[in-house]
Amino acid sequence: MSTTQQQPIPNNSAIKVDLPDPTDDDMWEEEVTCAQRILLVMRDIGNVPKDDYNEAQNFHYRSVEKVVAATRDAMVKHGLLCVPTRVSVNAETYSTTTSTGKQRDARRASLKVTYTFMSADDASDAIETEIVSEALDYGGDKAVSQALTAAHKAILLQ
Repeated sequence: MSTTQQQPIPNNSAIKVDLPDPTDDDMWEEEVTCAQRILLVMRDIGNVPKDDYNEAQNFHYRSVEKVVAATRDAMVKHGLLCVPTRVSVNAETYSTTTSTGKQRDARRASLKVTYTFMSADDASDAIETEIVSEALDYGGDKAVSQALTAAHKAILLQ
């Protein structure tokens, strides 16, 4: 297996990790662990910029579509899967009053999601991680799916 050369770490630089060279076709002849695959994916995608803007609430954000697009090709390239394996949901619906005095329903959802990262060629080589996510939907019907989307986006970034 070919590896990158380790170099001395200059001040204020990233730590060099001895990982397989993903351009080397012989890379898959030796076992690459799930943890190594995660590092390879992280190296390939780098930073996903916050280049979308919410004018109503005045903040920049990363869309889930851009996060998935940024991570998908690298995960396929390195044989890494990420699947939700357990979800615990706590949701409640309540009535609220808008600033104009109109009554409307709102739904709040809190989730704890366990995601499993695993090697595509060996499902027993896996890392489980949990994330908590919340969402509030004033339409009353999308809070759970919004919280799942936020959890998926966060787990891919972390």
